[in-house]
Amino acid sequence: MDLGDPVSYLGLEEGTPVFASDGRTLGRVGRVVFDAEADIFEGLIVEGDGEPRFADGDDVVLAMHERGVVLAVDSAGARDLPAPGDR
Repeated sequence: MDLGDPVSYLGLEEGTPVFASDGRTLGRVGRVVFDAEADIFEGLIVEGDGEPRFADGDDVVLAMHERGVVLAVDSAGARDLPAPGDR
């Protein structure tokens, strides 16, 4: 799978596909969550089938590229990601 060049969270666009570590498509980036004043990436809101989920930047996001984000959790673990308001 060619995900393109690496990007920072500032270059990540809404709608970019999100994949589990096992390659399964989980959804798309709904929103990039960050603290602009401190320039800290906090995570992603992943929109897919069902409720949106929050993928924490420190623990979950493995790689960000032009055409895809890869999470450090597999597709089974992704089901346990919290809802955005539960973090």
